[in-house]
Amino acid sequence: MECKKTFDARTLCRSAKEQLRQAAVKRVEAGESPEFVAQGLGINRRTIYRWLAAYRYGGEQALKARRSLFKNRNPSHHAAWC
Repeated sequence: MECKKTFDARTLCRSAKEQLRQAAVKRVEAGESPEFVAQGLGINRRTIYRWLAAYRYGGEQALKARRSLFKNRNPSHHAAWC
C-alpha cells in the first residue's frame, strides 16, 4: 500500500494551520470519524489523532501554532548543542 500525499499543511501560514486544526477537531467532536476528516482534508490520520490528543489535554490553546526553536539556526549553532 502506497501513501500518496495530496496536501502539505506545513506550507500554510500560522493562522491557517490553527484554523485547520480547530476545524478538524470540531468535525470529529461533532461525530465524524477521524479517518474521514483526515481523508477529506488530505492529511494523515495520525495527524488528526495527535490534534485530538492535544485538544483533550490542553484545550483550544493546544491547537495554536507555535514557533520552532531551531528553524532559523545555522548548523554550527546546532553542533555546539550536541
